[in-house]
Amino acid sequence: MPFVSYLSWLLMAFSVLYASLEAFTGASVGKRLVGLKIGTQDGRTAEVSVYLSRALLKHFNIILSILSLSTGLAIFEHIESSFGTLFLISCLSALGQDRLALHDKIIGTAVYKAYELDKTR
Repeated sequence: MPFVSYLSWLLMAFSVLYASLEAFTGASVGKRLVGLKIGTQDGRTAEVSVYLSRALLKHFNIILSILSLSTGLAIFEHIESSFGTLFLISCLSALGQDRLALHDKIIGTAVYKAYELDKTR
């Protein structure tokens, strides 16, 4: 296996670990550093199932990349590229008045300062 392929798999593994952290805890490394956490749009701490749904939608391009690398099918690369563009537009929607990315609007989540979240479920 050539070096580039090893590097691709290593980067993919890192991406999965990074996405998993947010998927199971509600805060990525960056969010933790600045004191942010994902919650429901009504300001409550979310369930892990909500974190997982949000992460799958937000990081769907990682799944497509893994499929592309493991099968060698170019169609996954094209879909992943298109989804990456959609993800960028989705994140830019967070600059709107409601300050929610598209994946937050779909799943019903928002990003808060961790101390602002109501810990009751």
